Amino acid sequence: MKKFFVLMCLSLAFISCSKYNTNIAPPPDGATIEMVFPEKISKVVGEPSQNPSFNVGVEYVYENLGTIWVYNASTENDALYFANKKIIPMVKNMPIKSTNITNKKYHISAKKGDNRLFAWNNGKWIFMIKAKDKRSFKKIVKAFPWIEDK
Repeated sequence: MKKFFVLMCLSLAFISCSKYNTNIAPPPDGATIEMVFPEKISKVVGEPSQNPSFNVGVEYVYENLGTIWVYNASTENDALYFANKKIIPMVKNMPIKSTNITNKKYHISAKKGDNRLFAWNNGKWIFMIKAKDKRSFKKIVKAFPWIEDK
């Protein structure tokens, strides 16, 4: 029990020290693509991915910057299940990674070379940003309304 308490405290500290605020009200159910994705990021127009990361959700590609993938799961539990079964295994082989799941919320970040990935949920909404480098990642975060730099 003591070990569990210590792990919970460390998890809460990790979330509170996260570099990004993801506690922004998610899109409403039935949100349109235009409501969810930025049209442009640094003058780069987003296009639907022809080869999405997963077979559910919607992914937009911002050429030379990266991608944004979004999925509105049926429930919060489904969002957590998806993270455990799909996103965490996807980053398993990336050398630098951090996974934190606490109180039905998660942040998953990974880095391989210059490539960056950050995934999180807000309720039943799941978001994932993949960028070619740190600079592109910052541009995507600045343009995407469901996350912000602290």
